[in-house]
Amino acid sequence: MWKIQKLRFASFINVEKSYNHPRVVNMNESVTELANIWGLALSNIEKELNNKIVFDSFFTDTKIAKAEGNIMTIVASSSLAVSMFKNQFLKTIKSAVNKATGTEYVLEFKTKEEFESSKPSEDEAPHFFPKARLDPRFSFDNFVVGSSDIEARQAAVLIASNPGKTFNPLLIYGDSGLGKTHLLEAIGNEIREQFPNLKVLYVSADYFLEESVKYMASYNADQSFVSYFRDEVDVLLLDDVQYLKGKTQTMGMFFNAFQALTNEKKQIVLTSDVHPSTIDGLDERLKTRFEQGLAVQIKKPDIETSKKILRAKIAASDLRSTEIDDDVVTLLAEKFSDNVRELEGALNRLLFYTINFKPTQKIDVAFASEAVAGLTSVKADRSKLSANRVISVVAEYYNLAPTQITGKIRTAQVALARHLAMYLCKDVLGMNYSEIGKKFGKDHTSVMNGIGKVEKLSKENPDVSKVLKELKKKLGIE
Repeated sequence: MWKIQKLRFASFINVEKSYNHPRVVNMNESVTELANIWGLALSNIEKELNNKIVFDSFFTDTKIAKAEGNIMTIVASSSLAVSMFKNQFLKTIKSAVNKATGTEYVLEFKTKEEFESSKPSEDEAPHFFPKARLDPRFSFDNFVVGSSDIEARQAAVLIASNPGKTFNPLLIYGDSGLGKTHLLEAIGNEIREQFPNLKVLYVSADYFLEESVKYMASYNADQSFVSYFRDEVDVLLLDDVQYLKGKTQTMGMFFNAFQALTNEKKQIVLTSDVHPSTIDGLDERLKTRFEQGLAVQIKKPDIETSKKILRAKIAASDLRSTEIDDDVVTLLAEKFSDNVRELEGALNRLLFYTINFKPTQKIDVAFASEAVAGLTSVKADRSKLSANRVISVVAEYYNLAPTQITGKIRTAQVALARHLAMYLCKDVLGMNYSEIGKKFGKDHTSVMNGIGKVEKLSKENPDVSKVLKELKKKLGIE
């Protein structure tokens, strides 16, 4: 059983909002997001302090002013409040921020005047990519590894440990929603932590296009686009390089920037939905340069990896005590494993349904099927049910191990569970007696007799009929 706690929903669904879409953070969005995070943190702080006078005195008119890398700046209402935050309330504030973000930030506290005076002037602001940001929540630690993505993660870790020293460029490719952006940003966050003197630039291809067009429209010899990369960037992380195809001038500028970086042995990491060699309209010079490095693919997650992803997301959520059957995790993994975004969307739908429409202390397969029925016809699809699933559901219902049901124990309870599992294999899966016999290690006659007993009991004994109905609900077919 997986125990989860009830969520402040906005915080959960925001974690993974960008596996597929290039993220361009404008100021309004970032301010809103920081305000939401601080609102969640303040709620936890108020509960922890349990002192309205103290809370109102020191936490009124506070806000998160900035969150860059692993550093968060909180603006307080006075110098005294700053002092109190540093000396008396630091542990409480850190815990609340960590709970709201899932990230261990280094906190710094300033008055409004101190913060305003520390802002860079217009002349000090970067000429290019002023909105570029790394999301500190993406790390190698919270990237779920399976057979479908282990090679990509290994390559990413290698690059982050030795930027510019091994494969250059590193290209990570695969279908949308499989975690390419997560790995790309994890590389950036790890490099910033391990090599704080290196300047890391993470941009999406469409933001690169936006800045290059802006540069071409207002060309200034003192603000050379290529010089910016040569002098101001040590690690370039470019997301969704396929969006550059057909943009002749932008590809030319990117080629020059690419050359400037590689000549200085600076690291480049790229992502793409497909291998660039197959992208029509991409500059042949770029294809050649990409092939000089290392290309690794992220594939569609298998069922076990999907289950690990779901369990990780459940464990990272902030929900009050609710019990989720392991079979629910299996159901979602089997139905929504085309990509990570679809998988998380199904889980979010389940949690949203639980919180807003049908609160419950226990989520089983029947409940989950009802919750996600709008996403896909789960209840009508039996194609992904298996004999192992039937055996597992029956075993859990009777607090047995699956091996007891398929073994040779003949106690009354085990025998009944075994016969019910056989019956469901025939009734639900359409297996014949010989197939069932092979699965349970029984001969044709034993299977036929066991199923016959269940058919008879279900007509004569309401309790048995009720059990069958409950088991079918757990399998998501009633």
